[in-house]
Amino acid sequence: MPDILMNSQIQLCPSQLEITFSEDCNQRCDYCWVHKSCFKKLKFSAAKKGIDIFLDLPLKERTITFTTSEPLLYPELYKKILDYILSKNNSGKINIITTTNGLNLNGDIKSYIIKVLNKYTNFRLNISLDGNKKSHDAHRKLARLKNGSAFDISWDNFKDLPRDKVRVIFTVTPEEVDFFEDNIGFIINNGFVNIDIFPQVFTAWPKNKLEALAGKLSRFIENINMDIVKASNLRVLNRLWGTSHYAKLLLAPDDNFYLFEWVEALPYPERKSYIVGNVKKGIELNKRADFFNVLFREATVKSSGKCLKCNFKNICSLPLPLYIWSKYHKNDFNKNLSNFCSIADVFINLSEKIKNDKRNELDSKKVNLRLKNG
Repeated sequence: MPDILMNSQIQLCPSQLEITFSEDCNQRCDYCWVHKSCFKKLKFSAAKKGIDIFLDLPLKERTITFTTSEPLLYPELYKKILDYILSKNNSGKINIITTTNGLNLNGDIKSYIIKVLNKYTNFRLNISLDGNKKSHDAHRKLARLKNGSAFDISWDNFKDLPRDKVRVIFTVTPEEVDFFEDNIGFIINNGFVNIDIFPQVFTAWPKNKLEALAGKLSRFIENINMDIVKASNLRVLNRLWGTSHYAKLLLAPDDNFYLFEWVEALPYPERKSYIVGNVKKGIELNKRADFFNVLFREATVKSSGKCLKCNFKNICSLPLPLYIWSKYHKNDFNKNLSNFCSIADVFINLSEKIKNDKRNELDSKKVNLRLKNG
């Protein structure tokens, strides 16, 4: 047990479990950060054990997510695991989030998901949609069809989803900033009211593109606040800021628990150093806390304590995923952090202007638990 935690936002027990079936995907998005170097597939028996271990942790509420790989690539496995989680959810204290690119959201699995959406209020479906066909297809390519359109397939599957029960994950890239109004307009005009707007991560944002996006987002939020645009549940987020990564745990296809899902940005051999347990032995909670302490200390020193002096430290915290990524690629962390801070500054300031700020919902919860000595 660590004597003291340098960062009071770290908690002993993770409250969010990310489950990855495999690193295969039916899309090849050019901004995907997953390294795709683990060729294993999670078995139901291992998933069941991992879920049981997670649910046995002494927590009042928890979240299980399927977001870093394409879960519907294995519809039967997904359904079997989701059924198992729902069978354990008698008290309604398990939040469940599924994110899909929509390519396999059809047939029986689509009917099944819609039934779950209508029955369970704590189940959420996220769909990845970057706007209209031109912008969506600009970065999202089909893995097995050179000339096919990812948008055409996904949009056909999205059309009859219950709009009020689905959240759109809208990723904005520097290249698509000029088309922001067209793309967000397309999403809203098609009836979607729950929208998360993310910037592309692990990339340098040119100053002029970030300024342009800030202006466009500001005007958009102003129109929402004035009820000119009907989007009842909007969030502007950065996947790397927020304190939520301190609460996370990854169950990977190799049956191991990892520090968090962001280790999948590293090649498989390198990410093994971040293992914090497995489905046979359980979660090594002290090792997990020690990992966070060490990384937090290293990143704080590297950045000369910049994050600790920041006015946004209780919202943004220190981007440990960015530090790990920079460390592996031997990039200048301070340079990457400066770019990160520019993006975070825009998104946090704008998020605070939204009347109904939803940043604390489910996977965006702030973690303020302190680990006691001893």
